[in-house]
Amino acid sequence: MRPDLALYRPHREAFDVTVEGLRVPGLHATYYSRPESARVATVGVYRFSGSEIFMAWGYADEAHCRWTAYRQPDGSWTDPQPGCPDATVLLTLLPPPRPVPPRPVPPIMNLRS
Repeated sequence: MRPDLALYRPHREAFDVTVEGLRVPGLHATYYSRPESARVATVGVYRFSGSEIFMAWGYADEAHCRWTAYRQPDGSWTDPQPGCPDATVLLTLLPPPRPVPPRPVPPIMNLRS
């Protein structure tokens, strides 16, 4: 089951987040935390173009995420999967890149006169 964010407080945000060593321009993360006995439970909610695309959670004293869930095209969430987000899955969730229009190249000036 995914964490109930109403039980957490936001504590930081990051932009152009890196997932498994892959920097993803436009990926925005909001990180949440809450005390849980002697530990701190954490959740990261990741958005691209304003839409939540995955969340990952675990404990602050652990090196890696315990669970990850991905948003599906119909708006529902996958069942939690063990471990950190998978960059290959993430890439399938992002919209395809837009083509960049070519810039006109200025004419080369003849500097010899």
